[in-house]
Amino acid sequence: MEATTNTEIFAFESNINQAFREWFTDQGIEVFDKSSADTPPNDYVGISTEIGAATGHYTAFTDGQFAFDQYSFTVTFTITARRFNDASDDAEEIDTLLHSLMAQVRATVSYKIARGSDLEGFLEFYAINTFMPSGTSIDQAADKDVCELSYEGQFTIKPGAWPTN
Repeated sequence: MEATTNTEIFAFESNINQAFREWFTDQGIEVFDKSSADTPPNDYVGISTEIGAATGHYTAFTDGQFAFDQYSFTVTFTITARRFNDASDDAEEIDTLLHSLMAQVRATVSYKIARGSDLEGFLEFYAINTFMPSGTSIDQAADKDVCELSYEGQFTIKPGAWPTN
C-alpha cells in the first residue's frame, strides 16, 4: 500500500502498535490501548513499541534524495491479569491465568512470525525482517500480576509504500 505522505510512513510507533493490536484481536487476544480513557478490563495485553537506530540501509529516489528505510525496534507486550477473581480466591487458578496469557502471546508471536503471518496484512508500510524474544519480567502488584514480554527486531519500509507525489 502506498502512503499519502512521508509523515504517514514515519509514524512508526503508532503504525506498528496499531498493527499488533488489530492482529492480536484477530487472533482472539484481548488488547487494551493504554492511552485510552476507558477503564481497562481485568485481564488484557498492552502493546508498546520503541524504535531504535537506522541500520544504514536506505532507499535512493530518482530525484537524487535518499531516506533510511530499515530500523531496529523493540515491542513490549504487557500482560495484566487479576490476582483474585469473583469465582475463586484459588491462587493456583489465577497464577495459571497469567501464565496462560503469557503462553498465548508467546505462541502467537513466535509461531506466526516464524512461519510468515497474516500480521503482514496489518503492517501496511513495513516488512518485519527479524523478531526475536529478548526478555521477560514479572511484577506481582497488590491485586494484579503484570508480565512484560519483550521482542527485538528489524523492519524495513516496503519499497511500494513511499508516496509517488
